[in-house]
Amino acid sequence: MKVLVVDDEPLLVRSLARVLVREGHVVVTAAHGALALELLGTTKVDIVLSDVRMPVMDGVEFVRRLREVMTTPPPVVLLTGYADTSDAELRAAGAIAVLGKPVEVGTLLETLHRCCEG
Repeated sequence: MKVLVVDDEPLLVRSLARVLVREGHVVVTAAHGALALELLGTTKVDIVLSDVRMPVMDGVEFVRRLREVMTTPPPVVLLTGYADTSDAELRAAGAIAVLGKPVEVGTLLETLHRCCEG
C-alpha cells in the first residue's frame, strides 16, 4: 500500500513511517491538511492516516475538503489523542475509521488493511 501520513509531530511521523515501511508499505508525508491536499493533487495513495489536530488545516477540514475536490478520494483513518470530538462526528466528516493515540502497531496495521480491503 501507499500510505499518506499527515501529522504535525515529526517524531510521530517518523515512527509511523518506520513501522509502515518495515511492513512493506510506501509512505509519503505531509505536516498538515493543506499540504496533504496539495500532495494528493499529484500523488495517488491507497489510504491516508491523518491526525485530527494540526495547524493550518486540521484533519476534519482536510477530510471534508478532500471529499469536495476528489471524485473518489482515498479512505482516511483519523488519529486523535483528544476526546472532545466523538468518533461519530469524525466519521460523519468522512473518516472511514478513528483510532486513539497512542495507537498500538497491531491495531494500526489491522485497521489500515481492513479499510483498504473494504
